[in-house]
Amino acid sequence: MLNIRKIFTEAAAQPSWEQERNSFFKAVQHDDAATVRATGAKYPDCVSWSNGQMPLEIAIRRGARQSFDALMALNADVNARCGSQEVYPLHAAIAAKRVDFAEKLLDAGARTEKRGWRVMGGNGEEFTALAVAIEKNDSAAVALLIDKGANPTAPCLLREYARKSFTPIAYARDQGRFALADLVASKIAAKKCREAAPAATQPEDETPADSGSQAITVRSPLRLNPAFPGHRGSHERAREGPRTVRAERRVPSAFCFSPDHGGAMTGVPSARGRASIPI
Repeated sequence: MLNIRKIFTEAAAQPSWEQERNSFFKAVQHDDAATVRATGAKYPDCVSWSNGQMPLEIAIRRGARQSFDALMALNADVNARCGSQEVYPLHAAIAAKRVDFAEKLLDAGARTEKRGWRVMGGNGEEFTALAVAIEKNDSAAVALLIDKGANPTAPCLLREYARKSFTPIAYARDQGRFALADLVASKIAAKKCREAAPAATQPEDETPADSGSQAITVRSPLRLNPAFPGHRGSHERAREGPRTVRAERRVPSAFCFSPDHGGAMTGVPSARGRASIPI
């Protein structure tokens, strides 16, 4: 015989979806990874629930590392907007100065070019995570974002009504973060050096396909950047004398600031057409 009372009693003992939802958000806040994983196993879409904030954003702002890792394991969308706010998880991590969270987001595919939106001083502003890092004067975050693909020469902040845009260097100077401006400049210079180095260090026995190459003779020892493949110290060069390699036509003029050599400017000059550069 069907026991109606038993059925209703058992049903009342089971938590409702709303209760489980509330328990899930409390678990995220209090870094209860076990409950987060259990809810994720039962409700795979729980990572996209919102109580005004997204679960990933809550974990980031609270510094709940275990909850954060559990949500990442449940494939939380790292490029989803954070609740009602016009920001993204990467912005939230940089704003909270949680560089370790930001690195995990970037490794999971967070896009550095995503722009948040806010109103500041009567101006609507679009801003990237790099702009947030500059505002927070966080050199580690600035370096991380650029190393992970943020464009250091593209505008990182747009002021809509004033019709102004700022590159990272310009915005750092505008905010009085001159050390960060120097850091961004050094990152740009290092990138140019990496792009120039492979073409400027070809084997000496390669003959240019076209004519009209120019020879550049440098007799004094050069202070060379050891980061360049194939370069050796100036004391070895002084013993061996000048050696000539071929520099490609496409090599731009590139000079790098090298802290390893006491702040010496080092680099590879180029000439029109092909050039032979002794090293």
